[in-house]
Amino acid sequence: MRYLLDLSFKGTAYAGWQVQPDQPSIQGELEGVLSKIFDQHIPVTGAGRTDAGVHAHQIFAHFDAPKDLPERPFKALNQMLPPDISVQRIIPVAKDAHARYDATSRSYRYFIHHQKDPMLYDRSFFFPFEVNRDTMEKGTQLLLGEKDFAPLSRHNPDLKHTRCTIHSAHWETLPETSQLVFHISANRFLHNMVRRIVGALLHLGVGKLSLDDWQLTLEEGKPLPINKTIPPQGLFLWSVQYPYL
Repeated sequence: MRYLLDLSFKGTAYAGWQVQPDQPSIQGELEGVLSKIFDQHIPVTGAGRTDAGVHAHQIFAHFDAPKDLPERPFKALNQMLPPDISVQRIIPVAKDAHARYDATSRSYRYFIHHQKDPMLYDRSFFFPFEVNRDTMEKGTQLLLGEKDFAPLSRHNPDLKHTRCTIHSAHWETLPETSQLVFHISANRFLHNMVRRIVGALLHLGVGKLSLDDWQLTLEEGKPLPINKTIPPQGLFLWSVQYPYL
């Protein structure tokens, strides 16, 4: 039987989603616990591969159970997993369901704070500069639709193409913490794409990047004069959508 795990995690202590030699990973923790439950190695496939330090408010992963799940598997999993990984649901799915390839949309949020706050240091990016929100909003609207995001991602020769369709993108300010939050949803994302987009929009906001250069990058693929991948701790994979959930 194939199952889909709906889970969340804080990525600070991990080298990312994917199993890596001699480093803790989310996939490694899940596979370790499931392998103990079933007394054999259980591979886990995730909806995406988050980088070191990136968090997930919601991510899905699938695995094949060689036998019936034990009673109260939800409780058993959460008791055995470390405190910074939590399973919300275990969902039986079709044998050909796939956590990565079946996803129709993914949403990310990037959190930024302007005043130094030790409570936020590992889940928000400290950016102590005033920004022009109007310019940033104009730059954000230029993201919408289908575009080639190769100039805003890490090169990957294995990809068939680098076009993505941005469904929505906007900024909000959280009243309780005054954090600036970037929201973005798309059919797919490339490696480092969200962090480079936010970095470019922040450079727009402080006047180090022009809207003309930004538009040329998005419409004609011209490399940015400033292309910086900002830190991972402010990034959250927020939700993943599937046609059968």
